[in-house]
Amino acid sequence: MQASPGAKLSGYGKAVKGWVRATSFGRVGALAKNFTSAYIAGLSELRTRMKTAMAERRTGGGSRRPATAQAGEVMGAGLQFAAAIVVFLFIGQWLDGVLGTKPWLLLIGVMVGAAGGFFSLYRQLVIVPRDRERRQQESKKP
Repeated sequence: MQASPGAKLSGYGKAVKGWVRATSFGRVGALAKNFTSAYIAGLSELRTRMKTAMAERRTGGGSRRPATAQAGEVMGAGLQFAAAIVVFLFIGQWLDGVLGTKPWLLLIGVMVGAAGGFFSLYRQLVIVPRDRERRQQESKKP
């Protein structure tokens, strides 16, 4: 429902109208132009990088591994992290029951599982890809 131009606004209506006028919401065309402009900082550089990456993909350059293999590697790393925590949690719980030290070995087990999971996650997602890339570059050298 829109008020007619001659209608008087209440105090709340005047405040809203003044706020809309003071902000860019009153100038939707200018706002849309600014958001879609190619002159936003870094947008042209991003567009160039995307075109280069897409061209490399089409010509067979860049990463030769399919996206499903890369996604599977990341999901597997996450599951391995969770599994390490759960396994060490149960080991700590079992040792607590056997030795009667509740809850200390359970807590230690969770911490050891988390530390091992973090190390495994780091190794899988940082060290292994770096070594793989280094081997590919060495094999390309004459």
